[in-house]
Amino acid sequence: MSFLKLVLSFSPWIALLVIARDGLFRLTAGLVVALVLSVAMGITRLHRGIILWAGLSFFTYATLATVNAILSWGKMEQFVLSELGYEIISYTLLVGKAAFTNWYPNHVRRRRQAIGVG
Repeated sequence: MSFLKLVLSFSPWIALLVIARDGLFRLTAGLVVALVLSVAMGITRLHRGIILWAGLSFFTYATLATVNAILSWGKMEQFVLSELGYEIISYTLLVGKAAFTNWYPNHVRRRRQAIGVG
């Protein structure tokens, strides 16, 4: 059972390796699948601790950075929205990325220290 848990804990990384080949769309799809797997595994408590937080931080940051790159391309080509629409979406993603990768872990750390755990 422990070998299965070990393989499952690395399944988001394995999914990224298998899916993300030959182009930006597949990279984005691989990052989104890996992020969803990481969140699902965190909710079901299949793995916790540093592996969970490292995976969530990396996949969130990489997914949002990739989406931001796609938005930059869309803004350059004036694909669907006006410049203001792309800017609003881009800055919303950047603030969300900062909140998830910096502010929320600091909040959890301070809360754990306040109650005396860890």
